[in-house]
Amino acid sequence: MNLKGIKEIIYGVEPEFDLKDIVFHKICFIATLGLTIGLGLSIYIKQWEVALIVILAQLVLTLCYWFSRIMRLFKVAWVLFVITSYVLFILNYFLNSGLDGTTLVMSFMTLSILFAGTESKFHWRWTLLHGIVFGGLVVMELSYGKEFLSLYKSEELRYTDNLAVYLLSISFFYLVFSLIREAYERQHEKAESRRLELKKNKEELQKSYTELTKLISIIAHDVRNPLASIEGYFELLTNDAIPKEEKAKLEKELLGMVQNTGHMLDDMVHWSKGQLGAYSTNFKTVSIGSWLNRTIDHLRGMAKAKGIVIYDDYNGEEKMFCDPNLMTVVIRNLLQNAIKFSPPGKQINFRARSIDGGTWFEIKDQGIGIENDKIPALFSGKAESSLGTKLEQGTGFGLLIVKEYVDLHRGRVEVYSKVNAGSTFTVTIPNRPH
Repeated sequence: MNLKGIKEIIYGVEPEFDLKDIVFHKICFIATLGLTIGLGLSIYIKQWEVALIVILAQLVLTLCYWFSRIMRLFKVAWVLFVITSYVLFILNYFLNSGLDGTTLVMSFMTLSILFAGTESKFHWRWTLLHGIVFGGLVVMELSYGKEFLSLYKSEELRYTDNLAVYLLSISFFYLVFSLIREAYERQHEKAESRRLELKKNKEELQKSYTELTKLISIIAHDVRNPLASIEGYFELLTNDAIPKEEKAKLEKELLGMVQNTGHMLDDMVHWSKGQLGAYSTNFKTVSIGSWLNRTIDHLRGMAKAKGIVIYDDYNGEEKMFCDPNLMTVVIRNLLQNAIKFSPPGKQINFRARSIDGGTWFEIKDQGIGIENDKIPALFSGKAESSLGTKLEQGTGFGLLIVKEYVDLHRGRVEVYSKVNAGSTFTVTIPNRPH
């Protein structure tokens, strides 16, 4: 066991003990050892009464240590310690020539130890008590002289005693202030650690706020277009000139659009949980059609409301390794963008193929296209949102979602575009991204 481990056993550690308790244990332990010097000096100068008092003091300090460190009775130990400190202080006055001895030095040493072992709000009490005791001793000596005092037998003994007590006091002052400094540094480290923790929490909170704002914007983006299409269907249904057969067909398409919008909202809630750290990906091998068919049907109705046709070309039985929920969001966003930026009367071609090592998707439109200098920022979430061909609003986050989810699949997304000639987005997903 190293020295640090031994100290922790002797003094105790946080949070098992408060810092003031640990300081108290150190004072009791080191003071007990330090008094051994006083004991040796007392024997050397043949002050047998002093030697006996030192031994009793060591026993009391040991008892204080036992009460606090072992029995966890800190208040009992502290009361006993205070009483002992003042008893020693007063006895030292009577046994060592009163004010001509080491009383003044001992008084400062006693007060410093009391200050070190208690909270600052109690220091005025110790100062007042100390002043009363010391003042009383001074008044008594002025009144009665040295009649009740044991005087030094020689000047040599007086010098020896003063020197020894001075060295002992210096040691105690060093101990007390080093403990105070150690406590300060420890508290400073805790405060600094707490500050860094609060800073980290603040950054995480700010990040969560940013993510939440982004989530709200994205959900609004994905819900707005379906709602606009549903509104368009309702406007058509209110037209009395439409034949009943056509109305029945519109109602059926409207029902499908509402149902698919509900599915889309479920997907968005799923994605939102992922952004807030409450969702884990669920990769598995599935048929393309198991998640893609519903998405294409939903968006075909949206495109039809704008006069756009979606042609699809894929084998729904083909297998791919993916998280179906995430891939649904990817394809939906790309097709929604194609619809948004395609004029009425145009078409969108969607293709999916199994390729060597993965699955490949292509969404090709005949829309307004993208300027070359804007392509690099498309997937950053910082691209300026543009109005659609029917003034559809957007947030610019749709393609950011695409990039995030494709990255989760260890895949890649690419775009080819020419102004007024349309855009082509391709997505390649490997079979085993992990």
